[in-house]
Amino acid sequence: MKYENKKNLIPEKVEVFVCELEQCPLCQSHLKLCNYKNGDKTIQSLSEVSRISYWPKHCENPKCPNHSVGLKSAEWLQAAPMHSTFGYDIIATIGWKRQIGHQIYDDIHENLLPKVQISASQVRHLYTER
Repeated sequence: MKYENKKNLIPEKVEVFVCELEQCPLCQSHLKLCNYKNGDKTIQSLSEVSRISYWPKHCENPKCPNHSVGLKSAEWLQAAPMHSTFGYDIIATIGWKRQIGHQIYDDIHENLLPKVQISASQVRHLYTER
């Protein structure tokens, strides 16, 4: 597979998560669903490509600091790190193969290529930075 700079990711599924909280963590008031979606991104995992987003909630209490803050979905946060298209399962696999398997980056990259659109430099970056 020849790597190109631009990813050609076609989502196999689309998921929209909803903030799971019912009460504000600061003032315990009821949380209200916001009238917009947020966090729209495409992520790769070892098993699929997904398009995910979430419906935030905000506190109904106008005096609470969370009144104007959109609280994110925990499920959305657990899919992939912020500003990353690679899921935590890919990052864990890279770390495991490097730390436990003592594999070099090129071997890890070759192993991931059939499942994931990733470059050798991205493998190194995910290992060192994530």
